[in-house]
Amino acid sequence: MVTKTILQIVLGMCIALSSFGADVKYQINGNSIIYLYEAHAGKKTSTHELAKMISSKYMREKNEFIRQDLLKELTLEINQEIVSAKNSPTVTMSVKGKIDRYNFDKSGFYTGLKTSTYIPFGNNYTVDFENIASFAFMPVHVEEAKKLPINWKTREVTYLFTGEITNAEIDMNSRSRNNSVVMKISSLSLVSKNGDIFLTINAPAIKSSIANN
Repeated sequence: MVTKTILQIVLGMCIALSSFGADVKYQINGNSIIYLYEAHAGKKTSTHELAKMISSKYMREKNEFIRQDLLKELTLEINQEIVSAKNSPTVTMSVKGKIDRYNFDKSGFYTGLKTSTYIPFGNNYTVDFENIASFAFMPVHVEEAKKLPINWKTREVTYLFTGEITNAEIDMNSRSRNNSVVMKISSLSLVSKNGDIFLTINAPAIKSSIANN
């Protein structure tokens, strides 16, 4: 079994991301990952099983007639969300991480991201990455690095991943056979507590961009 590195999804980050304006893309969270998987997977999940995952009311309902009515309502919602996910070429996801100490020899920070990094969600869904190793290092000039709004004591940061979904399948390397959504990263950003992007690196050239506030 392949050993993987876990990052923690940022809860409520969709609220902070609203400060980015109209350019906000399709955000990956506990429900949307289900729709993304269905939009890109070859083998589909039954509407009944999807309804149980997204609606606690449906899952708990014992009256089969009420449950059937709920299923009809949820089926419409599920189908609409899957279409939305399928028609969204760009996705974003925010996760908590820790940035390494500044490397004065290479002029930048190691991010702690590696090939084995993945993001776990409920119901055995995960986000895996096609090219995350390209984002293991964030180059930034020492004078600019000094000014970054990072808590240097905890070194905790919020990473914003932007990219596209390239595949969705059952991960046969995971013990629980997770439903894996595979993301190809186009850029990695550091985000402040206020939801402001202050540093971005882009693929494939991996060049840093300091936000002008």
